[in-house]
Amino acid sequence: MSGKLTVLIADDEAAIRTGLCEVVSRLPIELEIAGCATNGMEALQLLSTMRIDIAVMDINMPVMDGLSVIQHAQQKNLSTRFLILSGYEDFSYAQTAIRYGVKSYFLKPLNIDEFRTVFLQQCQEIQAQHNQQIESNETLSQLVDSSRTLFLNRLVQNRADSAYITTSLSSLGLDITQSACRVAVYAFPSADTHLCIPVEEIERKLLRPLFKKYGAESWMCESAQIAVLFNVAQITDDAVRQLLHMGMQLLQSHSITAFVALGDPVRDLSSAGKSFSCALEALSYRIYRPNVEIFDSSLFSKEKPAFSRESIDFAPLVDSILQHDNHGIAEYCEGFFRSLLFKSMSPPSFLIGMCIYLILNTQKQVALTQPDSSVSFDFSYDEINALESVEAIQGWMTAFFIQYSEMLKDNSGDQNAIIQSAKEYIQQNLSTNLKAKDVAAHINLSESYFTVYFKDKTGINFRDYLLKARMQLAKQLLKSHNVNISEIAYQTGYQDYRSFSRAFKNETGMTPSEYQNQG
Repeated sequence: MSGKLTVLIADDEAAIRTGLCEVVSRLPIELEIAGCATNGMEALQLLSTMRIDIAVMDINMPVMDGLSVIQHAQQKNLSTRFLILSGYEDFSYAQTAIRYGVKSYFLKPLNIDEFRTVFLQQCQEIQAQHNQQIESNETLSQLVDSSRTLFLNRLVQNRADSAYITTSLSSLGLDITQSACRVAVYAFPSADTHLCIPVEEIERKLLRPLFKKYGAESWMCESAQIAVLFNVAQITDDAVRQLLHMGMQLLQSHSITAFVALGDPVRDLSSAGKSFSCALEALSYRIYRPNVEIFDSSLFSKEKPAFSRESIDFAPLVDSILQHDNHGIAEYCEGFFRSLLFKSMSPPSFLIGMCIYLILNTQKQVALTQPDSSVSFDFSYDEINALESVEAIQGWMTAFFIQYSEMLKDNSGDQNAIIQSAKEYIQQNLSTNLKAKDVAAHINLSESYFTVYFKDKTGINFRDYLLKARMQLAKQLLKSHNVNISEIAYQTGYQDYRSFSRAFKNETGMTPSEYQNQG
């Protein structure tokens, strides 16, 4: 139970009023005696001017009787609960009052224990109703707020047609109109995990009250982003920027770090997505840390990049990775970024896109030079997009390639004399019915230990490695047209042409003859 309940006591006998006040004040519940009335008129005035949760009222009072007070309270739709006191001669009035919704009545002289029990029960029921109403109001508020956020998100995601916009504006009671608008976005650094206030509360408690004054709508559009939508006709460009500046000052006063970007104006709400995308693109320029408070389209580069995918020479980076040359990797990445920054602020999407292209294709180049290796080093696109500066992106990519090189080193059989000896033996005996136990015996290991050791050091199990080695030899032999395909089958360890042809097609997608003719 929480919150005080208010009580009115109405009786023309002073002793009864005093006694009831004393009994009520000693109950184990938070109560406040809002007033005491000596007649019905006083009681009605108190009921009309104050919120009274429960009233204890005598039926027979001067000026206006208790029954008339209850009737007037009903006509005013007051939610007060009434408990009545009556003498034996007033019992018929008490029955009438009960028909009006009075919860209980007590005969005089009053049984204090009975009164205390019933009064406390009524208070608990009132409190339960209050709590239920609060929960209901909170649920309704949450539902309305959720619908509001859904509508605004659909606006900036270009998923709202004109009919949906018109209906939502009316039903949600928003201050914005279907006219020219623009969107701003506040973003909070992803590395800042120590926000004193959750982003949702920052929007609801700090920014929303500020922007509501100017007819703008704000909402949390992403986990670390808050969007604000303005109608252009209601506020000038200078006023918008001043308001966004006030928002930044408000956040700073709460020790909250943020960036803010402003999208270009668009013709109406159905085009709000274009302004939102413009703001997000402007926000991406923060990786250059320009000396601006509000990011906007004036930062966009209009010069076509001089550097392209065709300009990339993968060989120096691949060599440094395979040779585990960390200094060479760092130098390559530094030169790569110098090439990307063809001007002071290249489009961030171009820079990040080229970085991802380099990562993916470098791994492909490494795989071509090391067909024995199945090592791949995955990364998250969100991880690189979350980096807050060019220096951070370059440092992340350099560290990525160094870790990739170390992983290759750890899984490389070429650095292990036992694995090297096993590979040489396999290569020399591809034409035989080679088994794992044969290789294990050659290098003086048990078969079970050898298979585990081989997989651990090379990243590929023995059977798959043997198949790849046989198919590699088969491809080399098939390039010479004067070699019979059946002879190639025997040279690669197959006892018949059909088994060889089936294995080759499974590996390459072509039959041996198709591969030979293509070559």
